[in-house]
Amino acid sequence: MISRGLLSKGILSIIKRKNTGNLIPHVYYSEYHADIEERRKALGRLGISLYPSVTSDASTTTIPVIIEKWRNKITKSEIAMVRYTVCGRISSIRYSGSKLAFFDVLYGNKKLQVVFNKKNIGTEEEMKGKFIPRLKALQKGDCIQCSGNVGRSGSGELSIYATELPKLLSPCLHPIPVKLTNYEKRFEKRFVDMMSNTKSLELLEKRYRIIESIRKFFSERGFLEVETPILSHHFGGATARPFITSDIHKLPLTLRCAPELWLKQLVIGGMNRVFELGKNFRNEGIDATHNPEFTSCEAYCAYLNLEGMKKLTEELIRFICLTINGNLQISGQTVDLEKGFEVIEFIPALQKELNVELSPLDNSENCRKQLISIFKRCEIMLPKTCTVAHLLDKLFDSLVLKYNTSSPKFVINHPEVMSPLAKSDIKLYGAVEQRISKRFELYIGGYEICNAYEEENDPVAQYHKFQAQKYDRLQLGDDETPAPDSDFVHALEYGLPPTAGWGMGVDRLVMLMTGQSKISEILPFGSLRYV
Repeated sequence: MISRGLLSKGILSIIKRKNTGNLIPHVYYSEYHADIEERRKALGRLGISLYPSVTSDASTTTIPVIIEKWRNKITKSEIAMVRYTVCGRISSIRYSGSKLAFFDVLYGNKKLQVVFNKKNIGTEEEMKGKFIPRLKALQKGDCIQCSGNVGRSGSGELSIYATELPKLLSPCLHPIPVKLTNYEKRFEKRFVDMMSNTKSLELLEKRYRIIESIRKFFSERGFLEVETPILSHHFGGATARPFITSDIHKLPLTLRCAPELWLKQLVIGGMNRVFELGKNFRNEGIDATHNPEFTSCEAYCAYLNLEGMKKLTEELIRFICLTINGNLQISGQTVDLEKGFEVIEFIPALQKELNVELSPLDNSENCRKQLISIFKRCEIMLPKTCTVAHLLDKLFDSLVLKYNTSSPKFVINHPEVMSPLAKSDIKLYGAVEQRISKRFELYIGGYEICNAYEEENDPVAQYHKFQAQKYDRLQLGDDETPAPDSDFVHALEYGLPPTAGWGMGVDRLVMLMTGQSKISEILPFGSLRYV
């Protein structure tokens, strides 16, 4: 019986109306997909097997390898006595009379021409009534295997000159659109989008090369890749609303918002340099730059301060850009990574835009009222939940970052109230002492790319910071503020060494490096609304 998940809603509704009960595959195809059934029969009449195994052949080589090896070899109209067997998907078919055909065959996004000349395939008697019918039985989208000698056409195109008819490996039973442009349809059938739009395939391949380069960067610097729980009784440390479920014992469980607290516990246990590339989940809205399921990289290094982490971050961004783009210019943007990254200090930059000296920024009601009055004066819409942290975050985004979006910028020394997991310090701005966090955020091209702390490692200080957050959660109804994590405080009592912690949104980095404005474009199956 065909899985209901494999049937479209339209077909399911037809089945229900006709009350067909258990649907047998051959009935399904003959009744609802007559064109598919007809092609299968036509191929069978020609003696073509539909889904054979690939021939075991010592000379089988991928198309990208052949292209690279023969890029600067062999002249026009020359055929080398080197035989290859290649596999791939047909992207186009052209005929020149009844004795010559040209197939473009794709392997990923690399294309190689295969030339079928009747005189090279077999004798006139052997090919009688077979050559054109067997070739015309194939169509765009079919996966095939071809064997022949490498050469170059008269126009200079690298080609395989076939010495036998192509072997069908897997037929494509639906027409492939020349170019799929409807945005919704592209993500409803992402695999078709990838087949018809080369750019979509290239973007996804670039995404995974970027992830590979992140992994390589940290591994080469002595960081160990680790795994931490995705489903647990804890949020994970981030300020976000989680997805909540339960296990068979009716205990509340959450999908992690961040791996932060788990990773710091590994550092406490003696793993001094760790990183994790993985999925996180935040029960929030979907827009051009946000998806509830997202990929992040977090790294923690014992005995490193914030300046050391800033240096490491600059090295990483340049390393990725060089690896992916071959230079330090970011795709589609006027961003030059060769120069040192600019540094903006949070409170002075905000005061400059407001033209006022701010009173101490803390979790008090007086501070909250002061910030709300600034919002009204500047005619900025208030955030959904008016905690001091949310107010400061939106105010800074609206007034400072709005006009500083091109070159790479480190924003440093955020108010302590915005960063409960970071170490704190006191700094004098004018005549006002402000409690600040040892933290930076990196912005490039308008995107927040990285966030880093010198981690709070005093268990008493961390306990009090967690307790201060309870006010936001209980009194102001901020469901993005995590509940105090007593298990983590207990872990700190065993001694977290001075540690720099760092997190990066991989999806946004990929958007930046590929010049994309919509997160759906760089996700394998688009945002949550399409899966």
